Amino acid sequence: LVEAGRASAFENIILIPEKWPIENLLDQTNKNIIPIEGTSILLLSNGKKIKDHYVYDIKQGQQVVLAGPDCPFAEAVILKSFFVKESVNFILTVNSKGSTKILFVDASGPIAELKDITELFNEKIDNLYWTSQDPTNIFCLHGDFINKLDIESQSVYPQFIKSVEGFGLYLGQIYVLKKNNLFLKLDYDRNSQEKLIHDNSLARSLFSNEGFIEIKPISNDILFFTDKQGQLMANLLPYRFLDSGLIGMNFYEDTQQLLIWQKDKIGILNISVKEEPNEIFQLGPKLTWVYKEGKNIRQCFWVYENSHILFNDKNEVYLIELEPQGNFHINKIADIKNGTYIYYMEDMGNLYYLDESGKLKSINILPKSQIIP
Repeated sequence: LVEAGRASAFENIILIPEKWPIENLLDQTNKNIIPIEGTSILLLSNGKKIKDHYVYDIKQGQQVVLAGPDCPFAEAVILKSFFVKESVNFILTVNSKGSTKILFVDASGPIAELKDITELFNEKIDNLYWTSQDPTNIFCLHGDFINKLDIESQSVYPQFIKSVEGFGLYLGQIYVLKKNNLFLKLDYDRNSQEKLIHDNSLARSLFSNEGFIEIKPISNDILFFTDKQGQLMANLLPYRFLDSGLIGMNFYEDTQQLLIWQKDKIGILNISVKEEPNEIFQLGPKLTWVYKEGKNIRQCFWVYENSHILFNDKNEVYLIELEPQGNFHINKIADIKNGTYIYYMEDMGNLYYLDESGKLKSINILPKSQIIP
């Protein structure tokens, strides 16, 4: 429980009950929960086939099957899934009657719609990119080139960009790193092109490691770069923040803070730090590790205007209360089904998870009276 003397010192207080009240949402059991970050829907999985998956609408409190018995792909086995933050559209690679099919799913309505877009793909898919604002323009990575696909017109623009070593999208702009360390920003039609790094030696030092770079803009001016080894870089001094081990990141725009996590620790990268007037060298953003006792951290979420952190660690969910002087308090919230994911939705104030039996549950972390509209 929060002590009265301490509570007055902070604005964002979450009262910790002795026992968190748990709400049972569905009686059916599930094998996993697949959250789509930034949306109000969850995918519930009870098997490998499309018919074994359900779309749960958090705000409506209702679920529907991903594909009904009349759907020609109901028996198809899901091989791979592609999701994008804030997008209610996603793409499934499936095995249907011995053939590989690519399905475009629109989960925005009361019934999910599946569209076969297999004919748009001629090569192996390494990754797919799109934005929630424009979900029908898909960029497909094949080896070292990008194909552009238009779902609505069923058009393919082969080798739209060649010699690609890094790629990302942001608000109708393409960010691409080419093999000669040429870093460009272009529009979807390639009508405008801007070179973003003019210092070739800097480009070589930043992008000399082998492996594909995921470019993750969070604004027009701030870009982050990650790779499969878990390296984290940015276009901010000192440029490289992690050499390896990054699992995930979550940006809070209001305070310009990036929540990052590795298998055993959680950190906050504050990019709003002002330069000290007495420092002759620019210090750049400051990375502070707020928790270093993790076992197998898989997910982290900002809670209550970034005053708290909710995280999933080895089948247990915890809430960290951050304090201005750098201390923290940690409270266990729930046990979850082995190997499953969780989801926290800030504008509902609720944690969603599967209990140890596989039933979908929710816990109200942030009461409605404290939710910021």
